[in-house]
Amino acid sequence: MEIDENDSNLNDTLIGDAVLTLLQAGKPVTVDGLVSQLKLTALNTKSSIIKNTCEHTITALQNSIGTAQNNKNYFVRDADNVLVQFSNEGQFRGKKNH
Repeated sequence: MEIDENDSNLNDTLIGDAVLTLLQAGKPVTVDGLVSQLKLTALNTKSSIIKNTCEHTITALQNSIGTAQNNKNYFVRDADNVLVQFSNEGQFRGKKNH
């Protein structure tokens, strides 16, 4: 796919191109795959705009995933059928939610 440096949505275009490349290669579309593909795009281009946008996009993807992983909450019913909320730090606010 040809990438236009003047595209106002260059970030979206680069991600879309990376997804299409992964799909066409029969590879799964994962964050790691997208990051790898964006790194390849940055290495293979002569355009400083595309290189910079790839780097910013990679950073944004990694930050987004890191934030999402830190904010996961889980809900489990205990033996008394009480819904208990857990986060990565343990039981939410240290008490059961009734």
